[in-house]
Amino acid sequence: MKIVRIASLLLGLAIALPGPARAGATPDPTRLEASFWHLAKATDGHGRRIDALFLPGRPPLRLHFAQGYMNMSNLCNVSSGRYRLQGDQLIIEDGIQTAMGCREALLDQESRAHAAIASRTTLTQADDGTLHMRNASGDVLVFTPEPTPETRYGSPGEVLYLDVAPRTGPCPPPASKDTRCLQVRQVRDDDHRVLPGAPGAYAPFQGAIEGFTHQPGMRSVLRVKRFRIPGSRADGAAWAYVSQGAIRTEAVEE
Repeated sequence: MKIVRIASLLLGLAIALPGPARAGATPDPTRLEASFWHLAKATDGHGRRIDALFLPGRPPLRLHFAQGYMNMSNLCNVSSGRYRLQGDQLIIEDGIQTAMGCREALLDQESRAHAAIASRTTLTQADDGTLHMRNASGDVLVFTPEPTPETRYGSPGEVLYLDVAPRTGPCPPPASKDTRCLQVRQVRDDDHRVLPGAPGAYAPFQGAIEGFTHQPGMRSVLRVKRFRIPGSRADGAAWAYVSQGAIRTEAVEE
């Protein structure tokens, strides 16, 4: 996928963080990185809704702060840049984004999002946990928090690469014979590249991979994080699997 560098993704933001907080306070990186932030409301300097940011049938703009980077997703392209806080300003530097072609509505949404976030903005946090972003033009973007998997499960998790077969298969007992399970095998990786070779046979995968929807006839290689569910016994650990995205997806004819 082609990547292009962008001059400045963000120069400041107005936000409100999760949990009780002093009104008007600036959130610290720990609070920012504890949640995904979903756009819930956007108004311009005249108080009018910014309709271009909300497209029917598409998820809202999402911000994710992690390890010193801020990512913007659910637009046509994905943008990322280093972030730092300077007083009540959010500074984004060394911004890059993918360079996919966009339909007109998606292009308008993406352009409006960057216009709202790339001008001088400030961060504030509200008592209700929402994150508010205000720029020099008077645009106000309000984001609601969703705890990250790391926050929910209380650990950084373990990265795995899973090859999901194009067809489901029988689940192991005591599941009923009509129950179907994903068929999965673990593959090796090297610097985010899946290595070739025989990774072994597929085996039934009980449960679900959060963020992944299986499509019959499609083989997917996923980067996932595995988390031990708090309270599970060490000798019979219960695990949660969260997709970090597909590395490769291909149609398989049978």
